[in-house]
Amino acid sequence: MTGEQTIDCSAEHEEMKNTDEFYIPTLDCPQRLDGKKFPSANSCLPAEELEQLKERQRKANDLLLRLADINNEETENQGLRDAFENILDHHVTISLKMNEAPTKKGNKSLGGLKGKVVLAGRDFVILQSNNKEVAIPYTNVTKITLSHLRTDMSEGRELDCIDPILRRCLTFRFGKVVSGSLKLIQIFHGITLNILLLNLIDHTIKIVLEDESVVGEVFCVDKNSIEICIGNDLRKIPIHTIRYVITDPIITPSFSE
Repeated sequence: MTGEQTIDCSAEHEEMKNTDEFYIPTLDCPQRLDGKKFPSANSCLPAEELEQLKERQRKANDLLLRLADINNEETENQGLRDAFENILDHHVTISLKMNEAPTKKGNKSLGGLKGKVVLAGRDFVILQSNNKEVAIPYTNVTKITLSHLRTDMSEGRELDCIDPILRRCLTFRFGKVVSGSLKLIQIFHGITLNILLLNLIDHTIKIVLEDESVVGEVFCVDKNSIEICIGNDLRKIPIHTIRYVITDPIITPSFSE
């Protein structure tokens, strides 16, 4: 067998003879050289590294889709929580909406709050900046801007490596154990803003409202409101009117213990 193959063009010749006025009877078919063929690789990375890269890209794309879908009312809180959990330790800018009635130009937005995402609760997020923590209800979030997007997102689960005694307690006394730990409540259910404020009793905080800021010591918290001491006065503030809350780093250090 030689290294050359002859291509049979007889059928093409017969068709050209009958239809093509430029048909040349003495036309010879070209000969095809039998050479080695090498498929082109779709990446210069080893297969294992390529799969890891694809997985990181998938997570990054999924995150961007979640960030773009924050206006879906039915899944807004869960969507925002998922988004913020995927960007923990990232630096972001959060734009807040105003609660005033719409004008001819539409609803206005406040300047962004900047900081590192340190906790994503069930209905709020905490940013850390300048040794302060800012708790922002999801209902006030209109836009999330990342300073940069990392692809080395953590894939570990927080309870994979725990003490055997704690594992046994969680198995047989789940409700009692979880309810006694702010960190476990966050892992299994997600803490709400009123639970966060409840853990700030006797601490001084700053509450930013629609048109004023209030500084005082947390006195009492229930599901719908918070009472703070301002000097000798006690003021009750509905939780749904809170734009954001500024505190010292009191809550989140306990989540790293």
